[in-house]
Amino acid sequence: MKRYPPIQNADGFTLVELLVVLALTGLLVLSLYQAFRIGSRAADRAKPDTDAATQFALIQDFMDREMAAAVPMPLPSSEAAQAVQQAIQFDGEPEAISFVGLPPAFLGLGGFQHLRLRLTEGRIEVSSQPLPRGAAAPEPSAVRPSILMEKVRTITFAYFGAPTPSEPPDWIEHWADRPDLPELIRLRIILADGTRSPDMIVAPRLAVSLPQ
Repeated sequence: MKRYPPIQNADGFTLVELLVVLALTGLLVLSLYQAFRIGSRAADRAKPDTDAATQFALIQDFMDREMAAAVPMPLPSSEAAQAVQQAIQFDGEPEAISFVGLPPAFLGLGGFQHLRLRLTEGRIEVSSQPLPRGAAAPEPSAVRPSILMEKVRTITFAYFGAPTPSEPPDWIEHWADRPDLPELIRLRIILADGTRSPDMIVAPRLAVSLPQ
């Protein structure tokens, strides 16, 4: 009787090996899922920061375009007569600023305007009012304020210049009833979520005293 050689077992995975592979695959999938979740959360956290940076950049652009081009326009004669010195139409407060300049393009206005930037109910608004064209001219009507930024907690302006002719220049909180513009204007913003802006500083290009 002819004998045949014994049949060799085919190569393959044992049950233990299959369980190990499945366990490693599960760990790999879990790791990838966790990494994806971490990346998504990081992106969500970065988005508000990006939005804030964009809004801060818009405010800085407004300062560079409008405040830097402020005009040292004298006060009307009736108000100037009451002033101790020949003052200009510039009123700098800690939480608001008003000055004469050309309006932003998005307002669609022409000619010099009296611009005012302030915080109102959590919004930074800019309002514009045409300058009077004479004593007999009707009082110009103000234009509806435009919103530059929302969800703002506080804004703080400061003005760099000499408080008095005998004092050295320094940062002060108020700049009004003066014959000149401040050398520098600084704005700090704190959003409702606590995010703080970098110092936004602009130098008015016409920061010179009017001739006496």
